[in-house]
Amino acid sequence: MSALDLFTAQFLTALVVITSGAVFLLETVVRRESGSGRYWAAAFVAGILVAFCYMAWAIDRGLWIAVALGNAAFVSQMGLMWLGCRVYNGHLGTIHQASAAAAALVAFGSALLEREAGDWAGAPALFLGIAIFAALGAFETLRGALREVFASWGLTFVLGAAALYYLARTAVFLTAGPDSVLFTEWFGTNMTSLVTVALTVVAVVSTSVLRVASVSSPAVPGSVTDARRRSVLLSRDVFMAAATDMAGRGERAGAPLTLLAIRIDGLDEIASAFGPDTAELIEVSWHSAVHRHLPIHAPAGSLDDSTVAIVLDAPSAEQAAAAGNELRQGLIDDLAALKDAVLPAIGVGYALAEDHGYDPDILAQAAREAARRSASASGMPVMRAGG
Repeated sequence: MSALDLFTAQFLTALVVITSGAVFLLETVVRRESGSGRYWAAAFVAGILVAFCYMAWAIDRGLWIAVALGNAAFVSQMGLMWLGCRVYNGHLGTIHQASAAAAALVAFGSALLEREAGDWAGAPALFLGIAIFAALGAFETLRGALREVFASWGLTFVLGAAALYYLARTAVFLTAGPDSVLFTEWFGTNMTSLVTVALTVVAVVSTSVLRVASVSSPAVPGSVTDARRRSVLLSRDVFMAAATDMAGRGERAGAPLTLLAIRIDGLDEIASAFGPDTAELIEVSWHSAVHRHLPIHAPAGSLDDSTVAIVLDAPSAEQAAAAGNELRQGLIDDLAALKDAVLPAIGVGYALAEDHGYDPDILAQAAREAARRSASASGMPVMRAGG
């Protein structure tokens, strides 16, 4: 295999990474979006930092601090890609953010402690960090909302390929060493540069398409109008942005805040027993039914395929439960009026800011879990998170 010199390899990689990242960042600024797109944009920013750090190291091999910063940014890039996938699926929590930050610090610290190793300072921590977060990201694309979007398969390929490549790179590095012919030919800087360029291009295309796929219909910004949801509800990212804004204002004012979740279960069983057409009718109707019974000025959006969330300014648990009961009854009435009606299991749960704080991600997760328990429990249509 013909080899490029170190500077040329790093320059070509940096050119592709910086150009791709700049395009994605420009789209992010123009769209003024929040949620998964921002995490993916931050991942591309981290990639640009990686490119600059490794370019500096290629120019001056004595800049060991550039290696440490580049390693930390590289792990951060893959961690942010994973976090963006979790946001898209509505699964993000504080522990996930903390784990990504911790891994970046480990990569940075390892490079500092092993700086006498020169070019490969902290390499095992770097390779393993990339492989783990890439594998987690690939797994995340195979479930939840991402699984329903065809464009996510591009991201599955990118993250899965990165995980396999860096796992193999780690194994060869630890067993044969960085000076071996096997490592130099197949896992050295030149090959890694080619892999990075190819995966970056696919990643930019995939994330850009996914961002468009989550955008709502032009009639109502933020609404979801695909073939399976023909009601006017906010998309996940737009809803979480609205919830974040309301939570921030509520916390500053010391005002009560409730996040209420409504979930339907049992569509697979209904499809098996009564046919797919019956299940499909429920699936395309229930969002519209929820929307019709929403309180005025209460934003509502999808948390996942089975769950809708609403932000309420209910000052007490009793009022939150009453609002949940009213929404549930309205949903039952509307679904019961459908032709050949079969009711799915309907769960309603709510999380109070006074119990869980004003973090919208924590509130959403708590309310969704309460709705799940409500849907599987008999005689308890509305359930309080933590209650």
